[in-house]
Amino acid sequence: LARYSIGAAAIALGLCRGSLDEAVAYAKTRRQGGREIIGWSEVRMLLGDIATQHTFATLAFEHARDAVDARASGWQRSATALAIRLQELACELSSSSLQVLGGAGYTTEFKQEARFRDAFHTQHVLGSHPVRKLRAGSSER
Repeated sequence: LARYSIGAAAIALGLCRGSLDEAVAYAKTRRQGGREIIGWSEVRMLLGDIATQHTFATLAFEHARDAVDARASGWQRSATALAIRLQELACELSSSSLQVLGGAGYTTEFKQEARFRDAFHTQHVLGSHPVRKLRAGSSER
């Protein structure tokens, strides 16, 4: 399963990127109170958090991908841990993106509603998410 974990992590990272892109695009075009909502500090805070988390996830993915490619010591553990965390992060960031889009994010007019569902489904691509976390924790002993 470890070798498939990097692929699952890549899917989750793509969902994170899509969530960021859609939230930023929407915030730049949606107007409320006479100005674009990207001008509101609460929205900027959400977008900043999504962007920061995405940057961290990208760097972590690149590190794990390089470890897998080089078959570095412990690459299986790194790939598994990365997949677990990025799948959780995809859920978190898709939820934050939905907050930026508000009620519009739940409509099929925007891809975020599907991305939100997909993020939660990816947690089970390689088996039950809680069971994978238990296995990862027991491998540390």
